[in-house]
Formats: sequence, structure tokens, C-alpha cells
Amino acid sequence: MKKLSSILTAGVMGAIMAISFTGCGANIPQPYSAKVQNYSNITNSEKNKLLLNSMKSIKKFYPDKRGRYSSPSKLRGDTISYYGLNATFAHKFTINNNSNEITRTDVSRETHGNGKGADAYGALTDDFGFTDYINTYQVDLSNKFSNSLERYSQFKISYNKHKKNANIKKEEIRINFNDLTSILPKSILDEISKSKITISNSSSAINLFLNGKQANVFTITSNAIKNAIDRYKVNYKENSYSDSYDKFPSNITYEIDKVYFNYLPIKFITSDDNIDIEVKNNPLGSYDSIEYIKVYNKTKEFIEIDTIAGYYSENVTDNIINIKDMKRVKISPMSYKIFKTGYSYEYRINDYPSRLNRLLLVNDRNQKVNYGFSIGYKMINQNIIKNLYKVNQYSIKDFK
Repeated sequence: MKKLSSILTAGVMGAIMAISFTGCGANIPQPYSAKVQNYSNITNSEKNKLLLNSMKSIKKFYPDKRGRYSSPSKLRGDTISYYGLNATFAHKFTINNNSNEITRTDVSRETHGNGKGADAYGALTDDFGFTDYINTYQVDLSNKFSNSLERYSQFKISYNKHKKNANIKKEEIRINFNDLTSILPKSILDEISKSKITISNSSSAINLFLNGKQANVFTITSNAIKNAIDRYKVNYKENSYSDSYDKFPSNITYEIDKVYFNYLPIKFITSDDNIDIEVKNNPLGSYDSIEYIKVYNKTKEFIEIDTIAGYYSENVTDNIINIKDMKRVKISPMSYKIFKTGYSYEYRINDYPSRLNRLLLVNDRNQKVNYGFSIGYKMINQNIIKNLYKVNQYSIKDFK
């Protein structure tokens, strides 16, 4: 009898423990959708950003629980979630741009045993108060989002008005240039002086609003001064100006502290008794420096081109030839071959100098820069190795 009593006691205690540790089922949140006012000047993308920002502004859920279930709720994008007993409780909030309604989609799922992915509100789950939090959260979200829409609509109206006034104000600003190098000719300075003032805000209206910035602060910059002009390119000390447009200065001075120049001649021609060389370069705005190199065989025997070395300023490249299958180029008597950049050509060369290196810093208008080529070739019938070397010096005054 005593043994039977012990068995019954153990069974009752087991049942109590089972009830204590398996939960009693989480409550299902109240149905939810909330219609908000439509503002014609707010885009759908802006609405989504305002909704997400409103979600972030609401305090997280902190369960009255210790241990593994004590972590607060998490917000990832448009979904707020909490890891409860045997289930992940999650709710996704979106704005229906057609009906202007906030809707909630319950994406909770059970995470225990064979019931994974099933009903998160079964008898073996517990959310420790997260459902009550969601019922309050969605009401707060409706209020915060509606208020945010109203405030942003007014902010955007103000932003567009200020931007229009700032564009008018910028036309009154005079641009001045101070060439600290004394290198630029007047014609180039006059061309640079045609640079236009642009105004911009550091961000879009929606981002300014979300970051608590003012709607009437704009940045003045020039949109053309960095561009290459003719053979020149200038570098200037940054002198951007940020303030409310009613405080824009009447004059802005850009100080040019560096000048770069393209010393590549349009054509480079040289020859010896056996070959003629013609190099055609592209203007500064082109992607490649070289348009082509033409090698003409003036003899009545075959020649073979081995190397083409390039010289520019202090830079020397041993061989710019890039021939498919690494074959030497044979040129028949009284004929020519043309070398070009690009994979579509049989006789390819690497661009020289590269477009990043064709502009050289000018320290003195009278400075001279080396440019030329050395062509190594072989007279096949005579088995003689020859070389044609020609390097010229160029200064700014050589280019009119």
C-alpha cells in the first residue's frame, strides 16, 4: 500500500511538472489594420521609410522573465519578433499604398519538436506577454505614423520652397579664380570662369527629415572646375559653402594650386633607312592615349618587329606590344602593319601612357618633357638586329 502511494504521488508530481514546463499556450493578437490620411506630395518609398522610422521609435518589449527567455524583442526591417517558449513570435507591418492602410501579418511559428513551423499559439508555447505588447504596439504605431506623415508633408513643402529660392539666390553669386601657380594662360582661366554654380543638399528631403536636419541649408559647389580643358586640368582648394540660402555669399573664390598638362603630341613621326614610324595620339577626352602606331617597311626584304619601348617624362616601358599568342610581327617588303589598343585587333599594344598618367604636373611653363619610342626589329634575310630610337622634348609652348 505504501508502495502504491509513492507511485501515485510521483505521478501527480510529474503531471504538475509537465504542466509547469510546457506552458499553457500563447494568446493570439487582436486583428489589426489602420487607415491613415493620404498626402499627395509623399511618395510610396517615403511612406515606407516613415513607417520603418516610426517602428524604430517605439520602445522594445522586455519580458518579465529571467533566463533564456529574458531577451528583448528584435526589430529587423519591417518585422518585430520575440523568441518565446517553443515558438518565435513575429509580426510584419506594411503600408498598403493603394488603400493607405497599415496592415499586420503574423509570421510567428512553432519551433519545438515535430511541430516546427506549425501553430505558434499551441498549448506548448508561451510568449510571456509579447501578444499584449503587440496589441499596444500597433495602436502606438498608428498614432506615430500618422503624426510623422503630417509633419513630413509640411517639411517637404518647405524644403521644395527653400530649394526654389536657393536656385534663384545662386544666380547672384559671382565666381572668382585665383591661379596660385601663375601657369594657366588667360584663355584657360576665361574658360574656367564659365563654370556654373550648383547647389545641393547633403541628402534628400526624406533623409533630412528623418535625421532631424533643416530644410533650408544647402551646399554651394562648382560643377565644372575639375574638368579637363583643352590640354589642361586644374586642381583647386575646396571652397564649398554650406548654410541657409539667405546667408549665401555674394562672391566665391576658388584658388587653383596645381596645374596638369597633356604633353602628348597629336602625331609623332620618325624613320631610319629601313622603316617609317607614325604614332597617332588621341585628344585628352578619349579613353586611350594612343590611337595607333604604324610601322612601314621601306625595304625589299622581310623585317620582324620584336619590341616597341615607350618613353614619357621619366617613365620608360620596355615593351608595349601585346600580340596574340606572343608571335613576333613580320612585315612584308614595301608594306606596313598597324598596332592598336583593344582585344579586337591582331596586332595589339598596351595603351601608353595610360590615361591616368598622360597628365603631368606642371612646375614651370618652360619645363620640357621627353616623349618617344624605341623600335627593335630584325632584317630577316640578313639576320641583323637593328633599333630605331627617337625621343623628342616638348614644352607647353609647342602646343598652340
